[in-house]
Amino acid sequence: MRTIYISIPITGYDINERIEAAERLRERLLADGWAVYSPLHKSAVPLDSPREIHMREDIKLLLKSDAIFMAGDWQESRGCVLEREVAKQCGLQVIYELEIDRNYYGKYDKQGGD
Repeated sequence: MRTIYISIPITGYDINERIEAAERLRERLLADGWAVYSPLHKSAVPLDSPREIHMREDIKLLLKSDAIFMAGDWQESRGCVLEREVAKQCGLQVIYELEIDRNYYGKYDKQGGD
């Protein structure tokens, strides 16, 4: 089974709203056959830990993945931009939520425009 990491802006948002949004994306990706890693569903790091600790754990999850799912307004998030760059440099497939919505997933068969 292929694995995918959800990259979703968190800082500056209501944490409960972000958890709900990540869960909706997670369910959507699971239904399409992906094993899903989400930065908001990791149990190793308490939610109130410093950003740097979260980023370290998030990058570890990302590097276990085959692909990254860029959610929402990822371009406005320093963490998402960093995760995308790591994914690209490591040869992971980059999938953008807006492309998925336009093509109803397209079964994730293309690289996402970069």
